[in-house]
Amino acid sequence: MEQADIGVWCTRVVAVLTPAFMESSECLEEYNMAMCCNQLTSTDVLAPFYLDTIKSLPSYMGLVQWIDCRSVLGLTDQLLHVNTVHT
Repeated sequence: MEQADIGVWCTRVVAVLTPAFMESSECLEEYNMAMCCNQLTSTDVLAPFYLDTIKSLPSYMGLVQWIDCRSVLGLTDQLLHVNTVHT
């Protein structure tokens, strides 16, 4: 599938925001294309999940509501650690 087809074939684009994602020009291009689809179709095509802290998150990424998974992952790590200590 061509990247230009993203708005035609995808009902949802899930972006997992991590430092590695921010370093990938392909990932950023797909994110930006999904943002454009959001604007052009007035729908929520783009569903970003903020998974790992990014030093400098570009301000335009705040135009789409993302789900902050960092605290959930931290809690999961803590629970796993407590479980391994007590077993």
